[in-house]
Amino acid sequence: MKKHKSSTFLACLLVAAMLMTMLCIAPYTASAADEEKTVFTSGDYQYSLLDDGSAEIVKYTGTSSDLKIPEELDGKKVTSIGTRAFQKSETLTGVTIPSGITTLGENAFNHCEKLTKLTLSEGLTEIGHGSFSYCTALEEVLMPDSVTTIKNFAF
Repeated sequence: MKKHKSSTFLACLLVAAMLMTMLCIAPYTASAADEEKTVFTSGDYQYSLLDDGSAEIVKYTGTSSDLKIPEELDGKKVTSIGTRAFQKSETLTGVTIPSGITTLGENAFNHCEKLTKLTLSEGLTEIGHGSFSYCTALEEVLMPDSVTTIKNFAF
C-alpha cells in the first residue's frame, strides 16, 4: 500500500511539473491594454500621442518655478496632462494650464508642495483623482466654468 501512495504522489508531482513547464513556456499574447505608448521628448516635456493625434504630457523634467504649460509640443496640440506628469515637482510655485487642455490625469500635480497659484483655463472639463492632493502651499485656484468633473481627493 505504501508503494501505491508513493506512485500516486510521484505521478501527481510529475503532472504538476509538466503543467508548470507548459505554463512557463506558453507564448504570451499582449493585449491592446498591455501595449506601451511611444514617448517623445520636447524640451522639458515627455509626451505620448493620443488616438486623435493630440499630445498628452506624461512627464515634466524641468525646474521652472512659474510655468505656463505649452499649447503645442512638436506641432501636436496638447489636450491632456497624464497621470503623475508633474508629481513631486520641487520647484513649481505657479502653474497656468492653457485652454486646449481638457483633462488632468490622476495625481497629475500631487505633492507639488511649493505650488501656491494655479490658473486653469476655459476648456478644461475634468480634474482627475488626487490631481492636486498634498499641494499644501496652494492658496489661489482660478477655475473656469467649463470644469464639470472633479474627482475624489482632487485638492
